[in-house]
Order: sequence, then structure tokens, then C-alpha cells
Amino acid sequence: MLKLRINLPAHLHFVTTNIHNRIPLFLAERCCQVLLSNIDFYRGKHGFKLIGYVIMPEHVHRLLGNTEHLTISKTMQLIKYHTAKDILAVLAQRPNWDQLGRVISRERIERARRTVGKAWMTDLRTPRSEMFQIENHPSEKATHEIWQESFYDLSVYSEKKLVEKLDYIHNNPVRWDLADSPDQYKFSSFRNYFGGETVLTTDELE
Repeated sequence: MLKLRINLPAHLHFVTTNIHNRIPLFLAERCCQVLLSNIDFYRGKHGFKLIGYVIMPEHVHRLLGNTEHLTISKTMQLIKYHTAKDILAVLAQRPNWDQLGRVISRERIERARRTVGKAWMTDLRTPRSEMFQIENHPSEKATHEIWQESFYDLSVYSEKKLVEKLDYIHNNPVRWDLADSPDQYKFSSFRNYFGGETVLTTDELE
């Protein structure tokens, strides 16, 4: 059955995007910064709302509001395409972990592996462009794939559901034992709401 997307002005979406083959690309701080820069640029250009986000090692959750002229599908297409292009440019330089920066220490991931046991926690290689190389892509020009092609989209109609999803976003690193509390995880919008330094300023809830 086809899933219809509701694209109403100011309508909110809980969106999840996964990295190709669940590779933990966003253990690299530099790659997280590339993603945030692209979100910030296209939000400024097109005016969509960003209510909340968390960048997990191999997936990303966002609360987004589309606009009258830009659907959520188009928003995600822009962000995914340009982020992938910029990240591949970073990886082409073959940086080491000192140059990429670590969002989470190896010791913390090892602890999380024992308690949570996610598959990606056993493969902590330095990200390389060849990890994302693909064959037989529908587009003959595409040689690498950073993101899984589809994304999960849940429409958010009520304030109760919005608060529920925002809470889920902010507590995701804690559930995965990657942080002891939401404020300890750098790449989420938690501190935008509850003080401290911000990585990316989110739109206020009305």
C-alpha cells in the first residue's frame, strides 16, 4: 500500500533517515557539522521549521514543518543530496579520527555495546568513501550512497504527539547508553530548550 504524505502549511513531520547499510558515519563530528550546515542553509533559503533533532551514529531524527511551496519530500531530497555530496568530499581527503573528531569515545561505545548491543557498535573503522560505494544504481551517475533511499515520516497533528516525539528525540542517546543524560549528548536540540551552548538554533514552539 502506498503511503500518502500530508503536505499542509506549517504541518509537522517526525522524520527518520538512516545511513546506507547502517554505517556509523555520524560518530565523526565533522560529518555531523556538514549535516547541520546543510539543514541550516536550506532552512534559511526555504523557510521550513526545525523543531527538534538528534544525530545518532547511523540515523537521524528530526521534527520538521514544511511550507506551502516545499513539501517534506522535497526538503529531505535537498538535505540528503547536498549533505551526501559534501560528506563524500570530506571523506575523499581520507581524514583520520583526529581530523574528523569523535562524537562518542570508543570506551563509551564499548560500554553501550555490552548493554544495548547494536550491530554497528562492533565496526568502528574510520569512515572512508569506499564504504559507501555501490553498483547498479538506477542513476548511472551515482557511484556512492550515503543515505538509504527512503525515509520514515510520521505526521504530527497534536501538541501531545509533538511533545512525545520531542522527548523521544532528546532521550534517544540515553536509551542507547551513549550518554548518561540528554544534556551530555552534543548533537541534539535538547540544549536549545534547556540551556547551555547550542549547536543549531531550532524554531521556537508556538
